[in-house]
Formats: sequence, structure tokens, C-alpha cells
Amino acid sequence: NGGAVSVSGAKGVGLFSQLTKAGNITINNTGTVNTSGEDSRGIYASAEDSTGTVLGSITVNNNGAITLGNSADINTATQAGIYGTKGTAINNNASITGGSNVVGIYGNGSAVTSNGSINVGDSSVGIYLNGGNITTSSTTSISTGNNSGSGIYASNGAQVVNNSSNITAGKNSALMYIKDNGTMVTNLADLSVGEESIGFYVNGGKIDNQGTLSATGSNAVLMFGN
Repeated sequence: NGGAVSVSGAKGVGLFSQLTKAGNITINNTGTVNTSGEDSRGIYASAEDSTGTVLGSITVNNNGAITLGNSADINTATQAGIYGTKGTAINNNASITGGSNVVGIYGNGSAVTSNGSINVGDSSVGIYLNGGNITTSSTTSISTGNNSGSGIYASNGAQVVNNSSNITAGKNSALMYIKDNGTMVTNLADLSVGEESIGFYVNGGKIDNQGTLSATGSNAVLMFGN
């Protein structure tokens, strides 16, 4: 896609790719993708069949701009900029922006590489991982707003390697939320924690922090374990 795609209806998809037989597909977005409907996806990529068997591979390269609106509930009707299953590789090299209750990238077993920017609003998640893995480069920028947001949310055995110092979260939000046994975050970057926000919220996972954490506002919590 090198043009402009706009989706306004509920459960709409801007760019859709679904493997139905063995094969390999590459999606390249160099244009703009805009979504505003509840439970919609800017780019949807599934390499699985209905039984969850991986049929091949799909590579998603975002070198354009994806813009999301606001959603009523992140748990039941959220918009996602890019969604991928197992067997998908998601490479964000440009920008994803969104309002409240949205997810920039949703990896459901995907391999994610982040070199670009993700900027989302209140109660939103920059990158959500249900299994799979992510590596962020030093050029990555992720910001989320207030009220239970997270820059990176890693669960169900996800593996995270962070090289970016430009991850920020608003009040009552976390730079990274680490959940479930087997989930592992390796942080190699220096990070700043703002007013009333949390650096690493660990709830069953593990964190190997090799960077320097610093508080830049009042009532900041660098690490919290539950």
C-alpha cells in the first residue's frame, strides 16, 4: 500500500492478509492507514488456520503512518494498528499514533521488531505481546498516556529485549508490564520514570535490568513486584 486507506466501521480492517495454504507473504505499507471504528485493525496478518496451525509466514513492514481513533474499552473493543499471529514478523519502521483504549501493535505470538515510533493515549498499550518476542532498537520511541497504560505489555512467555531509552508513560501507567511465568524482559537502556508512573511492573515474569533507572517526577516507582 502506497496510498491512503481509511476505515470507519466497527471491526473494519485496512490491510488484510490470511494464509489459507502453505506460503509466504510480505505486506509493505508506505502510505497511510486510518481507523476509527471499534474493534478495528489497521493491518491484520494471520499465518494460522482455524485450528491454530501455522501454514507459513507473513512479514509486515510498516514504513508509513498508521492512525487510530479512540476505543470505548481496551479489553473488548480496542483498535490495533498492526495485529499478527504466530508465523508473522512485524517490523515497525515508521509511525503509529492513536487515542485512548487502543493498542499500537498486538503480537499474538508474533516476532516484532521496533525501529519507529508509537504514540497512544490514556489507558492504551504501545506494544502488546501474548507470547512471541520483540526487539526494540535505539531509534524506537514509545509513549502512552495516563490510567493503566503501558509502553510494552509482555505476557504468556513473551521475550523482550529493549535497547530504547525513549519509552514514557503517564500517571498511573507503566513503561513495561511483565506478566506470567516464563515472560522475560532484558532491558539494556537507561530509562526515566515520570510523575506517579511505574518503570517495571512485574507480575509473575522476570526482569534483567542492565540499564540505569531514574525518577523524573514525584511519587515515581522504578520497579514494582506483585
